[in-house]
Amino acid sequence: MLKNTKLLDFIDSKKILIYFLMSLTICGFVYIGSIEIFFNNWKEYGYNFIAFIKNILPDYILYSVILAVCTYIISCTAKIISKIVEIFFLTALIYILVNLVFFPVNTLLDGRETVDIFSKIGIANIILLPFIALIVTVIYLNIKEKNRMLMLVCIISSVFIVFNTMSAFINSTYKAKVSTTMKLSTLPKDCLKLSKNKNIIYLVLDQFDSYYFNTIINGPDGNRYKNIFKDFTYFNNYASYIPSTVFSGITAFAGKSYDNSIPYDEFRKKVFSQGYSLFEILKKDGWDNILYNHSQNSFIYAPDLELYGNAKISDINTAPKYSIDNYIMASLYRTAPFFMRNIIKNYSAMINKNGWDFSFIKLINNYNISENNKNTFMLIHLKGTHMPYNIDENLNLVAKSDEISQAKASLKVVELFLNNLKKSNEKFYNNSVIMITTDHGFFRPNAICLIKGINEINDNMKIDDRPLSQIQVKDLLYNMQNGMKSQEIKPQYKRLFNYYTHLAPLENGYYTDIYEYVLPDLLPDNAPPRDNKIGEDRNKYKLLKIYSESKEFVEEKSIV
Repeated sequence: MLKNTKLLDFIDSKKILIYFLMSLTICGFVYIGSIEIFFNNWKEYGYNFIAFIKNILPDYILYSVILAVCTYIISCTAKIISKIVEIFFLTALIYILVNLVFFPVNTLLDGRETVDIFSKIGIANIILLPFIALIVTVIYLNIKEKNRMLMLVCIISSVFIVFNTMSAFINSTYKAKVSTTMKLSTLPKDCLKLSKNKNIIYLVLDQFDSYYFNTIINGPDGNRYKNIFKDFTYFNNYASYIPSTVFSGITAFAGKSYDNSIPYDEFRKKVFSQGYSLFEILKKDGWDNILYNHSQNSFIYAPDLELYGNAKISDINTAPKYSIDNYIMASLYRTAPFFMRNIIKNYSAMINKNGWDFSFIKLINNYNISENNKNTFMLIHLKGTHMPYNIDENLNLVAKSDEISQAKASLKVVELFLNNLKKSNEKFYNNSVIMITTDHGFFRPNAICLIKGINEINDNMKIDDRPLSQIQVKDLLYNMQNGMKSQEIKPQYKRLFNYYTHLAPLENGYYTDIYEYVLPDLLPDNAPPRDNKIGEDRNKYKLLKIYSESKEFVEEKSIV
């Protein structure tokens, strides 16, 4: 009986409740308070909000309980420790609040973001933390009603989380359900089916600028990479149409330039429903369309995925674990002090063993390509050279890599895939039109493009400087599967390139101003992409038109 009394004396139910509420609030900033990341990027996640909540709630409650129990036990060791724990809670909550209000980050977090901690705003953010800690300590030590102070900060923080969440939901383009017509290939072997008769393989290496490829093939081990593509023609003067994945499917597979006088979703549905897109034409001709996408967000390229006839319908209430992990890391990045954000970004990449293109590597290492009884279109979208750079040329996750090393790694992944093609059945390789390209260059038109036609076998990779454009891809692929050879591809003169600076769509579904340029017949490529963005080097291009939000062309001028 005495032991039980001592145990009850040890347990302070009021303090436990307060610690649990404060733990719920701190964890709430990460799990719930950053819900706008989901709303602003819900198309990238590919599942609905109910599935999202179901997946994060158990971890949210679990880690809140663990934090509350651990801090309570620590606080019971001494009164001074208890005060330090409560000051820590208060400082953390107030700092996160101030950080989110006055030091926000773009919630379209895709690996490109980098914080300059030595900038004015970075230094201010670093100074902010000890300043808040000092103020909180002074007030806490001089106030009698300490529990009231703790509860007040919890309430203010909770109100902010609720307000922020509701505001994000109201202002987003989120729909109650991801379209039930979305079809995904749920089993790895479903992705690897080709016909012995005729195939088109369109392999996308995200953000793979042609500068990277030129640097590699002209480097000391260039012959090793040229040999991978000995049957291909490298078109070193190929131009992407716009520096964003979401537009690339419209350009490549519908052969259309984006019209900003119509909301994005409406325009995309239009161009893939009127019978002239490559997907619709091939389906009419009896082709079977198979999709593999690194993020399983098939609607990046086309909204109507019933085009992919042999894929399986996915469960819209199933959220991939790695997507939840990505959300949590993005939320931690958003709430963290500036000096920790780059560390969190790199750590997020380092722990993601299923990230980058590792799932595709496992796929092609574990399965041979099997036979499909119809002519087959296979679309493979890989991460390629998309930031962050955490892959070395030997396919290892590392703390820090660079564009060229990751580009080499990406080419080696392609090599594994091509070897699988040849090993599974030589006809899969010989009877395929294979285009290895990218959705866009690094914010400029310079983009990698390698093409092999049906039964094209060479001793060495050919290099061709004919001007080609992404808007040709639809007709190019269709004609090549009908027998046109790589050397017969017609050049594209008077090429256009659209450039814009704001990645996310506006609330009304339109995009911000899009600038249309006329490209020279030979693309300039004498500097790394980050030093040669078209928006910062306009004297090399002719500005033709500006597509403005919800309007037709509003201005035309030349700055040659």
